[in-house]
Amino acid sequence: MLDNHAPFPLAGSAALINLDGRRALARINLVHDDGTRTVFIGNQFGASATKRVPLTELIDGTPLSDAEVAELAKLDREMAGKARVSAKKLQRFNVLMDRQANAPVLEGLLARHRRSLERQGQAA
Repeated sequence: MLDNHAPFPLAGSAALINLDGRRALARINLVHDDGTRTVFIGNQFGASATKRVPLTELIDGTPLSDAEVAELAKLDREMAGKARVSAKKLQRFNVLMDRQANAPVLEGLLARHRRSLERQGQAA
């Protein structure tokens, strides 16, 4: 159920969300006109497992593409030793660094979820 079948932040994609001081797995179920998302959280099912959240509460953990890895390396080289960096470049660098750091967390939670479903005899 929580495999990453759509790109973040579209319906069907997986994301991370902070819950009670820990990162949890969320699946975006609905995208609302106001920009909020309805998500299923973790291994919970049913109405109590859904939560409507602003997009800013969801954390993108999709792995970087090869092009993004190259872009990150280029930004890193450009910024090395510079006292001043444009806000746009710094923001992009931080976004890519955050995704690179969060990708293993998301993949680990997805793998744990798949193993849980397999133990229960359900398809992932």
